[in-house]
Amino acid sequence: MRNGKKYLLWLLALTACAGFVACGGDSSSSSSSSSSDEPEDTRTLEEMLTEATGEYTLQLTETRELTQQAFGVHLGSDSVKKITVDGGEDGAEIVITGSGDYGCICANNSGELVFKNITFSDTTYTKSGWNTWATEWGGKLTFENCTFQSEVLLKEDAEATFTNCSFTSTDTKKYALWMLDGSAKLNNCIFTGYRGIKVHEASIADDVVSLTVDDCTFSNLASKPAFAFGTFNQATTVTVKNCTITGCQPWADDSKEGIDGFYEADDTLTADFTFISENNTIDGVPSDTLIPEFNN
Repeated sequence: MRNGKKYLLWLLALTACAGFVACGGDSSSSSSSSSSDEPEDTRTLEEMLTEATGEYTLQLTETRELTQQAFGVHLGSDSVKKITVDGGEDGAEIVITGSGDYGCICANNSGELVFKNITFSDTTYTKSGWNTWATEWGGKLTFENCTFQSEVLLKEDAEATFTNCSFTSTDTKKYALWMLDGSAKLNNCIFTGYRGIKVHEASIADDVVSLTVDDCTFSNLASKPAFAFGTFNQATTVTVKNCTITGCQPWADDSKEGIDGFYEADDTLTADFTFISENNTIDGVPSDTLIPEFNN
């Protein structure tokens, strides 16, 4: 009897085990199968931020597209105050896409946009007009440890801060950063490629309030000096301090004023606005010792 009971218990255990396997009792294989069936998240950045309210943070771990539109891109909900997009230690990429003529990218409800550890690239096409070359930004903006692989245009009351960022001008006729309207502060940033920073108001609606460039490096710009000054009002303040400029081009023959490697002024002379230059070196020479040249 004892042997019979043992045989019966063994048979019941074997039957239960077989039933467990047949019903998918292997939890690891079941979990793997269900996760592989999940649809891929292909949302654009603006879609991911549609319902952002208050102070909202998005940890970005992969490449996302951000589509520019004719009337601008306003990220977040109507009640958003601040949006932070952080790529983390490994960084993430945002690709600007779309076609046509665009308004600027900004936060909804006059909020603030903060980007950290992000690489930006621009694949837009079929734009028309003079500003075809840049990603357009406006409103309150903060960029930390970001890389701009395409050009930047600041407009529509921009209040921008760039810290530890790098800018690349990708074409002989494209400025890495164009200050069109508002104010900007740059600290410990790097400029490479063809052109550096342009300050110019394209219409009477534009108003460049101030630009401060501190502890930045302009290296081997192939087409222009580090700065180009166009047309803007006399209330504008441009401050350049503690910057290192090496291997940049002489000022253009058709400009009114310039210092080789440092800047050229096409319409507004440096005496006609507040221009502060402190502790800069141009090819190893202190800028304070360099005398501007003029064309009649």
